[in-house]
Amino acid sequence: MREQEKTYHLVYTPQLPCNRATVKHSFARIPFSRSDAPGEICGIARRIGYSGSRPDDLALYRLKIDVQPQGKRRRSVMVDGYFVLDHGVFSSFSSTEQG
Repeated sequence: MREQEKTYHLVYTPQLPCNRATVKHSFARIPFSRSDAPGEICGIARRIGYSGSRPDDLALYRLKIDVQPQGKRRRSVMVDGYFVLDHGVFSSFSSTEQG
């Protein structure tokens, strides 16, 4: 019999001093870490657009996580979905309130 996989939500935090990424204030690329290992960068968030055109609308990001290298080649995986940086953490865009 196969053991069921446990699903859990990882929290990713930016490694740059930024609490919220908006149209007016955002970075194209942000290194990030898991909240359970705050000093260890585990990937890069890349800005792909915005949730709107107003200065306070949030920037949309895709998260690319580095995986342990196999051989000499560095490997990474893209996390499914779109993310916004708000309140100092990356959250799924579908779970944020749009105002």
